[in-house]
Amino acid sequence: VLIVDDEKKICTILTHILTEEGFDVNSANSGEEAIKIVCEFTPDLIIMDQNMPGLNGVDTMSIIKNRYPDITVIILTAHGSIPMAIEATKKGAYDYLSKPFDNEELLITIQRALENIELRREV
Repeated sequence: VLIVDDEKKICTILTHILTEEGFDVNSANSGEEAIKIVCEFTPDLIIMDQNMPGLNGVDTMSIIKNRYPDITVIILTAHGSIPMAIEATKKGAYDYLSKPFDNEELLITIQRALENIELRREV
């Protein structure tokens, strides 16, 4: 799992939660850094903040999915809105969650995303 958020505290919290659940986790603090990391190792899942300096989450996702269409992306934002959720899903986001996120809801969304990845691999 790759976590992308310009707030280092969020990266630390998510890394802790997901590591406790047994996931291998890397993090990036910008869209540009995420693109570089994805080129070095291709994660199954990216959890990415929408509102970051430079490339925002949806734009970063579009660049990554253009190169790696099978990567699943969940967009997080403190500024959730219906139009942004629609744009994110149209551009390929698996799901869209608002911050502050509920840990259980996040873990359920991740589990569903990983099940979806496994189903796609079987086809």
